[in-house]
Amino acid sequence: MNQGKRIIEVRSALVPYAVQALNLDLTKIDARPEAQQIMVANLAEVQRHAF
Repeated sequence: MNQGKRIIEVRSALVPYAVQALNLDLTKIDARPEAQQIMVANLAEVQRHAF
């Protein structure tokens, strides 16, 4: 981690598997920060490749 951020590079074809491995629920991404420990900085791009 660098400055509280972790960058994970994933090929677009493997984005659904990365989302599943990180146990992310992209439909509840706007949940309370206390409840969610991972924040996705480029959410629109991830959602475009996820499904």
